[in-house]
Amino acid sequence: MVLPAILLALAVGGTAASGDIWVRFAPGATIYLDGVRVSETNFNENGSLLHDVKPGAHKITIQVPNGGQATMDVNVNNGELSTVSVSPLALHARPAPKGGIEVRVPADVKCVVKAGDSASLDELAPGAYHVNVNCGSRGIAQGDVTVTDGRVAILDTDLKSHRLTLLGDRSRVTHVALADPNKAIVNAPLSAEVKRVIISGLSDGATISAISVPQPGVVIVTVDCPNYRAANTFFSRLSMSGGAVKSIEIVKSVANEDGSVRLVVGMAVAE
Repeated sequence: MVLPAILLALAVGGTAASGDIWVRFAPGATIYLDGVRVSETNFNENGSLLHDVKPGAHKITIQVPNGGQATMDVNVNNGELSTVSVSPLALHARPAPKGGIEVRVPADVKCVVKAGDSASLDELAPGAYHVNVNCGSRGIAQGDVTVTDGRVAILDTDLKSHRLTLLGDRSRVTHVALADPNKAIVNAPLSAEVKRVIISGLSDGATISAISVPQPGVVIVTVDCPNYRAANTFFSRLSMSGGAVKSIEIVKSVANEDGSVRLVVGMAVAE
């Protein structure tokens, strides 16, 4: 396949500093990246592929529905794919649900808060705690509170009476779910390897808007990119992927007034 001249324009831009992580595991497990929920393993990706990850050391946690989990360290290099393979035997039981305590103190004073012997107020096992708030020369306030599963008890500090008052509680938020903007690839009639290659090419906010297979061995992918750099990164990564992708060319490239680019590429893939 002959590449059009637009490739030269795309090649001018630089690539963002990022890499990818491929977590290989059975479908149905929840994946956390540095404590943040990012995806679930699935059949199509033979696990889960995390793209546009900053270079450096990261922690990957795999959690299965029955409560077992395992955490591994992984190092990400710029422009490279790091693979994490986990045996089900590595999973261990999930710890008991945690709660927490939030202490509100006067804005103009610095206070030190302790809850029993715990060093943190964010991950407390359910139970009763004696809370001590030391505000230096402004005084000390104390009180008892019961922490429950998945809830954060909210305490108010009264330095005049030296007491803590329970204002109520709130849900303890431990993870933030991230939306998947690339759902177009989920139901595409492609092999897991081809899907992995396509997803690994995304960066800088680029998203897949459409995928079609007009004939066996030919895939047309439409990607919306926020800028030419993201478009260049996508095309470059697919061009160098090898393996399941035999060749690739740009079918259409449309630049919008806001600087975004809609890129349509044709791929010849292994059937």
